[in-house]
Amino acid sequence: MDKKSGIYAAKKVTGKRGTLGKEYFEAGPYGGQSFLIIKRNYKILFDHGKTVFPRLFEKHLNMLDFGCALGAGTSWLSKHVKGTIVGVDISSYAIQEAKKMFPCNNIFFYKLDLSKRPDAEFLIAKHGVFDAFFSRDTIEHIPREKHRAVLRNLFRLLADNGVVLASVANGLNPYSYFCDRTHVGLRTPFSYNNLFKESGFEIVKSFEKQGIPVSRRSKEDELLKEVTIPIFGFAVYIFAKKKTAQRNSDLNNGAT
Repeated sequence: MDKKSGIYAAKKVTGKRGTLGKEYFEAGPYGGQSFLIIKRNYKILFDHGKTVFPRLFEKHLNMLDFGCALGAGTSWLSKHVKGTIVGVDISSYAIQEAKKMFPCNNIFFYKLDLSKRPDAEFLIAKHGVFDAFFSRDTIEHIPREKHRAVLRNLFRLLADNGVVLASVANGLNPYSYFCDRTHVGLRTPFSYNNLFKESGFEIVKSFEKQGIPVSRRSKEDELLKEVTIPIFGFAVYIFAKKKTAQRNSDLNNGAT
């Protein structure tokens, strides 16, 4: 990786569908992105979150970045959120690189599988419960049969009145299937919303982004240029909160 530019060289990807190892992060769909684009996408979700939860970021937060990958977005969050940011990813390679590239006193990175209850309990033991969890384009990478276990554990990790800021690829958009072979858990917007509701969350706002962002980087001035192609909404944005009345019953059911 060219650390100065924040860009990985684009190469042909030959790894297995669903693999999230070194090849994916250096040469695959993720590796083809500039860190500038990743941070830009974090900012978009963050800014939408500020409009939905306008007072959230005024206080000191314990925030979980679920699916942090190489940590570029986690690092961006640490500069815009007062408090502690905990980045979690299932990829050993991603967490190893994140720790190298983004050492910071208020960031912690862990390789964990949050479909497993012991991994969620590890986080609670280390950091307590979280005020918010932030998830940019992660759930679609998780097999559908694990979605409910993951969401139940994320519910378990949230404090009373904790909130969710999430974006996911839209299963109604054909581009979502061929742009990234690790999109093994795509759902429709309706199905994503039901998944959150069934896991105990209250949907505050949900909408689709109408268009596919196609970006390239200017080598001369490092400015991002974007063209929007009208098509079915590519990203689904979900903002939710923990329904505290259900807290006790939900903690005793679901994920293992």
